[in-house]
This record gives sequence, C-alpha cells and structure tokens, in this order.
Amino acid sequence: MTLSKESTRREVQLLLGSIDKDKKLKWNNAISKNISQLLSEFSLTIHDLIGAFAPMSDEIDWIFNFQDKDYKFAFPGIKDKKMSFFKSRYIDLELRNDFGAKIKVPPENSQEVIPSILLIPGIAFSKDGNRLGRGKGFYDQYLSEFTGIRIGLCYEVQIKENLPTEGHDQRVDYIITPNGMINCKEEG
Repeated sequence: MTLSKESTRREVQLLLGSIDKDKKLKWNNAISKNISQLLSEFSLTIHDLIGAFAPMSDEIDWIFNFQDKDYKFAFPGIKDKKMSFFKSRYIDLELRNDFGAKIKVPPENSQEVIPSILLIPGIAFSKDGNRLGRGKGFYDQYLSEFTGIRIGLCYEVQIKENLPTEGHDQRVDYIITPNGMINCKEEG
C-alpha cells in the first residue's frame, strides 16, 4: 500500500513529536558536525555562499558547529511570491510571517544571492534523494532552477524506503543524518 503525501507527513510528524529534547539536542549536534565534515570535502572559496534555513520547532537545528566558522550564509525569504535566498548572518534574522508561518528570515534590505550549496529541510527523505516537504512547494520551485549542491537534513526516523512523489518534486544530492552522510547519487 502506498501512502499519500499527507498521511506520510502526519506519520513522520507524530514520530518527530515523540522524540525527547535531549535526544534531539544530541542528534542536532551530530548532524551539525556531519555537515561541517561534508562541507570540508568541497572546494569552497570565500565567494561560495551556503543557503540554509532557520529551523522551525520540528526541523533540524543545524547551527551548533557554525557559530564561529567563516562560512558565508544566505537564508530564504519571499520575493515576488517566490522563495529566494538573501545573504545574512544567522543572528541578524528577523521573525516574520513570510512563508505562512512565523519563521526567521533575512532583514528586508538583504542582498539577493544564489548559493553554491543548499542545506534543505524536509519532513521525510528516501535514500535515493526524494524529499517530502511541508506541501507548499517553495523548495521544489526553487530547486527546479538550482544547479548547485543539494543537501537534505534529517533524523534517521525521517528516512523512508519509498516516498510518494509527483513530477514537480525535486531531489537532493546528499542527506545528512546523525549517523553520517548518504550520497543519493550512489543510492539512486
């Protein structure tokens, strides 16, 4: 039996809600270290920007190992009703309702940029790179034109054998979990 996107979202969100805070903190810290390790394998220059996200309460809090690093970040905001990325430091993000929910986004006057690498949230992922988001399509729309490296972030419980997908759904290249990294190009 194939689950629908909505039933898969509900199932995974119930699992996420049952994880205690201490375990999430430990897992988030491990994910942050694993991101740092993967990024060190890429030949990043001072001009490369990492597109990231300010986590909502049920998303991976990846920032642990990046507070004192020299990486340059961009975060999503809305421009012309579409998601775009804007250069910003994490500490400068402002709480607004840009995506239909209260979320931290770059200040209004931030420079629009195209990151080289994206750290991408998701409700669920499959090892071959399929991603299930919140259902609004912001990331799928952005990723349809993005040519850089796509890195999904999740806990092991968010990895599903099969995910319901549609033609517009976009894949990730890598998935980072507390246990390490999955190269989706090798899995697919």
